[in-house]
Amino acid sequence: MSSMKKQQQQQQHQRRQQQRQQQQLQRQQLQRLLQQQHQQQQRRRLQLLLQPQQLALVQPQRLLLVQAQQQLVLQAQQQLVLQAQQQLLLQLQQQKQQLQQLQQRRLQRRPRQRRQRRPRRPRLQLKQQPRQQQPPPQVCFTFAKEISLRTRGVNF
Repeated sequence: MSSMKKQQQQQQHQRRQQQRQQQQLQRQQLQRLLQQQHQQQQRRRLQLLLQPQQLALVQPQRLLLVQAQQQLVLQAQQQLVLQAQQQLLLQLQQQKQQLQQLQQRRLQRRPRQRRQRRPRRPRLQLKQQPRQQQPPPQVCFTFAKEISLRTRGVNF
């Protein structure tokens, strides 16, 4: 029994050692991969930093082409901006013209509307004139027409 236990313990110990070794190998592989990636990134950074210098030394024509393309792009952008500004100015001018036309139309309509209206009756004139005391109406029973006329204050 004790020998079996010892064997089991030895087997477990061996398994643990194997697991530890595998873990160490995996760690080492990961470290190598990380180092390789880091080195590649550094190489890329150096290439990007040295690229303009290399272009200037090795391929000056290509550099000139790149600069010309950049200038063309800038010019195109500036033209687009100018066109947009001009369109905005045109729109503003058109809006101003429309407003001026509307104002002129309104000014032209106002006098016509005033002329077309009837003049008001001067109500104040009746109040301003002093009232005269009229004699009591003379009643005559001859004709109904005369009665209505005299009650209104018409004398013959």
